[in-house]
Amino acid sequence: MSTIRYGVSPWLDRTPKVRRPTFAKLRGHLDVEVAIVGGGFVGCAIANAFSALRGPVVLLEAAQIGEGGTGAGTGLVLPLPGTGAATMRALHERHGVRAARQMYRLARRGALELASALKRLKIRCDQVDASCLEVPTAQPDVIALRREFDARRAAGLDLTWMTSAKLNDLYRLSADGGIRTAAGFHLDPFRACLGLAVAAEKHGVRIYDRSPVRRVKWRRKDVELTTPGGTIRARTVVVATGHPGSPWRSLARHFTRLTTYAVLTPPLGAAERRIFGRGDAILRDTAVPPHWLGLTKDDRVVFVGADQTPVPVRRSPKAVVQRTGQLMYELSRLYPPISGLQPEYGWEIPYAEPVDGVPFIGPHRNFPHHLFALGAGPSGFALGYQAGRMLLGYHAGAIDRAWEPLAFTRL
Repeated sequence: MSTIRYGVSPWLDRTPKVRRPTFAKLRGHLDVEVAIVGGGFVGCAIANAFSALRGPVVLLEAAQIGEGGTGAGTGLVLPLPGTGAATMRALHERHGVRAARQMYRLARRGALELASALKRLKIRCDQVDASCLEVPTAQPDVIALRREFDARRAAGLDLTWMTSAKLNDLYRLSADGGIRTAAGFHLDPFRACLGLAVAAEKHGVRIYDRSPVRRVKWRRKDVELTTPGGTIRARTVVVATGHPGSPWRSLARHFTRLTTYAVLTPPLGAAERRIFGRGDAILRDTAVPPHWLGLTKDDRVVFVGADQTPVPVRRSPKAVVQRTGQLMYELSRLYPPISGLQPEYGWEIPYAEPVDGVPFIGPHRNFPHHLFALGAGPSGFALGYQAGRMLLGYHAGAIDRAWEPLAFTRL
């Protein structure tokens, strides 16, 4: 029996350091058109979009490219705008019908465009297509889920109601209905991030890691960023750090820091693989917080959930062990025949939850010459990728009103 690797991200573990691209620290002073702060998936996607600019663009990462929240991410790409709390009905009530509809449409477009970009750029990240399947956790949730389906259908979204018989026949699930939405997929988030970074660098973006931003000073026409090794003066600063860092701490009140947990099994044998039926769907249930399940390209099960507020660092290893056991138990309840299977990895994923579950993408009136892409979360790849095109439009002054629901003005 293999030993469980606690606290280790499988995506980082399977990509040796000798196979990772290297980037320099920032030294000296630079004058640039755009400075992007944050070298995770969202930051690298934005850098790839901004590589179309004629002026110089730089990307700064405090640690090493992709090795933070992205390297520990789920790899689940969903055509949904946010977390389990960001349902169409909840967003209707909070922001109105038009805004909720646009959030869902932008998320779907982001998922489709990301899939296309990864293929166009020939980024090898074990991409495998999968629809998104939302199912009730308990009988009372069926009615609410059906109402959610009706709300999305009324908004003109492309989705299907799955009957109990269909769920059992196709996915071996015992549930009284569910929502199926196309355009999802699974990938290796670390390799996808590195691929986007390399593509951006190839097109002229200068990338510096191990260069944390210590101080930000904005003036009438530009912004100055100070790092331990140098300074940058930029016409526009794009902040893609997940949670607002200390220079933008006044925005932190719009986010809650949370930690979710994930397990990854060894590759399934043929008999174990059949337990999941077709296996071509990413599953999300209606639990609070929800669980997420997907199958990787090499037939491993990734199962995510058990979110909680962050624990102290000294207690983190114990929490990972406890949550790993909890997730495997909950997986066995969802698919009883899988009971007894041991995971190969169990790890934690820190993230920032926006107040309504949907990322903030756009400018903020209190920060001149700034653009933000914050709160994408562990499964927010679709809107995270869409942020690149949107923020490039904001920078160029070509603003689409369809982007307004994702801006800070929705608060």
